[in-house]
Amino acid sequence: MFISPSGFGRGLIIALAASAVVGAAAYKLYGPTAGGSGETAEELTRTVEAALEAVRKRDLTPSSTLRVTATYDAVLAPLDKMLRLARNIAEGEKRDPAADYDRIRAFVEPVIRLTALARDQARRESGPSKDYRFMEQKGEACQLLAAALWNQLEARRRSSPAGRDGVRFVPEPADSERLYAILNDGLGADPANKALWRLRGLVERANGLFGRAESDLRMALNLDGQYAAAWNDLGLVLINLRQFDEAGESFVKAKDQAAAAAKLAGRPLGPEYGAALLNLTEFHLSLADYYRRETGIDPANRDNQDRLRFHLAGAADAARELVANLPPESPEAIEGQRLLSRITY
Repeated sequence: MFISPSGFGRGLIIALAASAVVGAAAYKLYGPTAGGSGETAEELTRTVEAALEAVRKRDLTPSSTLRVTATYDAVLAPLDKMLRLARNIAEGEKRDPAADYDRIRAFVEPVIRLTALARDQARRESGPSKDYRFMEQKGEACQLLAAALWNQLEARRRSSPAGRDGVRFVPEPADSERLYAILNDGLGADPANKALWRLRGLVERANGLFGRAESDLRMALNLDGQYAAAWNDLGLVLINLRQFDEAGESFVKAKDQAAAAAKLAGRPLGPEYGAALLNLTEFHLSLADYYRRETGIDPANRDNQDRLRFHLAGAADAARELVANLPPESPEAIEGQRLLSRITY
């Protein structure tokens, strides 16, 4: 079974279609603070709404442009805080996908609604416009919401009998529609958000739309060629498209970029590195199994024998690298050790 790194909310879905963009009545349901911040989503929303009202009441003549800029800063700051609180939930050590989705939604749905209002107002003003920042905020809010929903759906699948049996994750049509709507809304606001492109690629892959998934993942990589998770996901998509050489190269790039990012940040190698090497091992083992069968059919075919040896060596190298570089108790290292035991020449 090929692996896609977990924790999409770390880095990570409805262009909230007009009816899905919630108003005050909806987000009042989610009053708890995030991580003991002391401020609820409702309180921060009221702060933003008051700042927007202050802008509307200004006399927006050229002489007031400095005051306009300062007031828009008062809008941006609480919106940034709401996004930071949502990120803290997504990146927390003790994550509960089912509960976290509601907690994250409490902060980011008001951001999606309020950034649209702020952008429209900023574009009408004669003073300096900050509408691009509001669009970046909206893009990140959609990213966080999409990732939280995706994680919730995956957690639900893993807890089901089908998920425990390793059945491929396919979202329900209604869930896919919600995910697409959020992602499209976010990309419409911030097309330079690489995580949104990657997330849409994941949804497309889950629904069997491999050509579209490849296109979106390549868009994410055009924005950041060092995006390890997107390289890993691209490898999975390319396998489905039977572009095997490129798939193997994608997994190698994924593990190299994950290792480089960890070294730059001064942190240990983690799940992204492990997922890429597990996929590289599985990739080589799958092709080795194919050429083993072909060799059995035609023992005199030297090309098949050479390919069999090549892929067995590739699987062994990837599994050994994984086991050597990750803590032995980590899930990735345990799985790597299991795969290593499968390799027979």
